[in-house]
Amino acid sequence: MSPPRLRTGRHPLILGATRGLRASNITSMTSLPPPAAARPPSHRVIIIAALVAILTLVTVFGAGWYLSREQRAQLMSSNIPPYHIPSGSWTSGASTQWTATIPAEAEVFYAAGRLIAVQKENRTETATLTAYTVSDTGLSEAWTQTLELAKEPTTPVFPLWGEKTLIHNSKLIDVTTGELSPVPWKEGRSPIIAQDTAIVCDDLHHCEAWKEGGDAPIWHVELEEDPHWANHGDPDTEVYVRGDDRYAILGRHQPINLNTGELINLELPQADGYFVVSVTDGWLVHSSSTENPDALPYVAVYDITGGKETDSFSNNTWDGQGSMRGLVNPAALPASSYRMLWERSDPTILQAMYAVEGSCVVHIEVTEGATIDISAPSALSPNATSATDCVGNLVMSADKSVLIGQPNERWGVNSFTVMYNATTGQPINFQGVDPATGGAFELIGDNRVLGYDPASGTVASYTAGGSAG
Repeated sequence: MSPPRLRTGRHPLILGATRGLRASNITSMTSLPPPAAARPPSHRVIIIAALVAILTLVTVFGAGWYLSREQRAQLMSSNIPPYHIPSGSWTSGASTQWTATIPAEAEVFYAAGRLIAVQKENRTETATLTAYTVSDTGLSEAWTQTLELAKEPTTPVFPLWGEKTLIHNSKLIDVTTGELSPVPWKEGRSPIIAQDTAIVCDDLHHCEAWKEGGDAPIWHVELEEDPHWANHGDPDTEVYVRGDDRYAILGRHQPINLNTGELINLELPQADGYFVVSVTDGWLVHSSSTENPDALPYVAVYDITGGKETDSFSNNTWDGQGSMRGLVNPAALPASSYRMLWERSDPTILQAMYAVEGSCVVHIEVTEGATIDISAPSALSPNATSATDCVGNLVMSADKSVLIGQPNERWGVNSFTVMYNATTGQPINFQGVDPATGGAFELIGDNRVLGYDPASGTVASYTAGGSAG
């Protein structure tokens, strides 16, 4: 088993008796002689008793503080994935809330209360975007806009920056009004998007951060090494909240404080390749050797401030081939949870294991759930015609009962092609929209889905909890 591929993500944590009086302890007061007059305690006795009480309290609270350090870090930590997590209620089926009709043969995605339909003009990169306001009763047209599409788009094609700004092809799109404006950074740069923060790095490894709506960088930083990942961008980066600070991991290699721009420098072990994992009480660096692929990977443990490693262990589950990947519970986890997984082969924090061929998922084993064998990419996405159409990313509900498959190339961060009951392995049916004929879905909340049938232009809104399908 190779080290878990982190998204995701994408994970609720594995995170006295009262004593009464017995009748035999009670003696009749009338049978006792009158008590002798009590002698007042001396000042020395009082002082000693007070010191004993204080020392006892310090010992008790000190031990509790030490023992609960991991738990306290966990309580102050949360992970914020860029996508929605589905509810387990979908196992009861999907109920149709309403249907509407928009132009057929479009690409659709959802962002900030709008369903946006993209219609390409024949043999050009020009497209018309039409935005519809989504309500509990239907759709209403909000705006239209013409846009030149990128020849090599990101995934998702239209990442959301902050609350209401889409980014595409060096343009910003206001989701509320449809207004276009240029990106504030140099054109051609691919941003790393972490909630309301966009980070853009140049060829000299100088990085600047921009807040949504801002016209000047809020901080800048120089990367010390020559990172191959700095100019590739990442339009859907996970954010790690630790106390009052927010962190992200740039390119899976460099932790950074999003509030201040401070780089978290880790004194790395000697290795050919590595990636960084955020844990509630600091960081893990999982490193391996390409020269000796049979050697067990080394996992170094660091405090939240970085610096030298404070502990280490081996990944004893490593098979040297990377044939299976792990879908890790997306909640904030302590380092001890990964130690249980990698050092002791305890799969508690895994939601599922899955295998890929190329970039397509071909086999899924849900922890204490279904096994889904996929003979071809079209098995999870029946309309798949290429590697960009097949499922490349998996997202599961917190209770491991619902699984959704996202295509490698998706238009929105919450686009998906199939939803499964992860206990039975059966697909969940959305009446009127069939992925076998090109149907597409958007998870717009944990309990709500929009489906689109491109042949008819039908849009349907679904809520969790219908008759099982």
